[in-house]
Amino acid sequence: MTKLSVPIFAQTTGTGQLQQGLGIALGIIMAIAFIYGVIQIIGGVRQVRNGEAEGKMGIVAGILIAGAVAIMVALYSAFGLGTSIIAPQGF
Repeated sequence: MTKLSVPIFAQTTGTGQLQQGLGIALGIIMAIAFIYGVIQIIGGVRQVRNGEAEGKMGIVAGILIAGAVAIMVALYSAFGLGTSIIAPQGF
């Protein structure tokens, strides 16, 4: 039985592999959120067309959902945390 002198929390076989994996996961989440946001916007436009008051909030919610990644990048950059952003990557 051997003892480890340093606790091992997470290991990757190469440098940047974890960041690349998180970037791919973020890309998938961003694609799903964009599609959902567009559907939300279309639903809000239909509600406004039918005279319902809640349609405007549906449009605003869709814009926020579809643009969530861009909003977060802007906030991180505004507060000086731009180096901690993981860039979304294609899948």
